[in-house]
Amino acid sequence: MSPTAGPGYCQEAAQQSEGMPSDFADENVYSLVSKPQNDISRGPRYRSKYAGRLDNKELSFGRREHKKFATMGLAKGKVTSRPEDFLRRHASHAKAAQGILAVHSKHNKMCRKAPLVSRTERPIMGLHSGQNCVHENAVKNIRMHPPPARPQAPRYVQKADYGRVPGYLQHNKAQIAKEKARQDALLLAAEEERASKILPEEERLQLVRQLKLKWAQINTQFLRLPFTLDTPAKRRRKEVYEAQLAQIEKDIRLLQHNEKIVVTGD
Repeated sequence: MSPTAGPGYCQEAAQQSEGMPSDFADENVYSLVSKPQNDISRGPRYRSKYAGRLDNKELSFGRREHKKFATMGLAKGKVTSRPEDFLRRHASHAKAAQGILAVHSKHNKMCRKAPLVSRTERPIMGLHSGQNCVHENAVKNIRMHPPPARPQAPRYVQKADYGRVPGYLQHNKAQIAKEKARQDALLLAAEEERASKILPEEERLQLVRQLKLKWAQINTQFLRLPFTLDTPAKRRRKEVYEAQLAQIEKDIRLLQHNEKIVVTGD
């Protein structure tokens, strides 16, 4: 074990540190670095470029104006003023005290009611009144006018138009029905206009060709019928063929003689 690690070494180091000045004990390498100094300087006071209408001295900002030397008197060495100049009780509430009718003091108060009878005061005896209350009440009731009658509620059952539909409702109902009929007519006309169209020329010619082919087929079957029509079935078949041929010829003439044909939904 080295001698520097013993307790003697610690005591010597403590004695040396006690003998050293405090500057060396607080010495730090960061204190050698120069720190920038902040120049704190206040700018000029802000003043608006627009001149105000009132001076700041004229504004109270919620402060109450007190009379100078009103509560504590003048300063020492000055001539004392008159006692009337000192602030008195309720002087600040002068406006509120204007409505007071009586002076509130211990011996003088305004009585709102008549004073009470004292114990020593006795009532006056022997006073009689000649007033006849019964007669006066009777006269008062005789001269009294009856109260006005209360307005009765109207009896709607007795009205002339009771149970009838009001005129304005009939008028509104007629207007609604008229408007509905007009709308139905417009819708029907629009549907007919959409349903009806002019048949194109190509379709018209195509129909004519198809009708001619059908007429040829039915005519061929009609010519194959026998000459003797001895049964009802043969006669009925001949009549059906003749009706079909006549209808097809009628349709062909209609398509050939009319260039513009309107086709409807029916």
